[in-house]
Amino acid sequence: MQAVFHLIALILLHAHASLQDEPDIEGVAFAEVQSCQGCQLRGLPEVKSFIFEDVPLYGENVVFKKVQGAPPELILYDGENKELKRIALREYTRRGCNELMELYGFKKREKSEL
Repeated sequence: MQAVFHLIALILLHAHASLQDEPDIEGVAFAEVQSCQGCQLRGLPEVKSFIFEDVPLYGENVVFKKVQGAPPELILYDGENKELKRIALREYTRRGCNELMELYGFKKREKSEL
């Protein structure tokens, strides 16, 4: 029964995200993914894979910053280092995290391009 509620919650979350307006990418210059390196990520293997395997592929305008005890978040900044938006990554899959990055205009390079 709990699995059914979890599935319904995920469907509703996805539907809510789909109904929202397109993200405002104007002014986004760089992004920072913040999280602790261990405790918050233990139960989030998809987010952990995104952070440690995919974030480095986005180049120098996307960085990972270790913050002790912090939940995983994507923080978007403008060209003057002003924070524009914070997005909790806890509910995202690895694919969802990468799609979120694409929505905000960040392009992932192939490993062969590094």
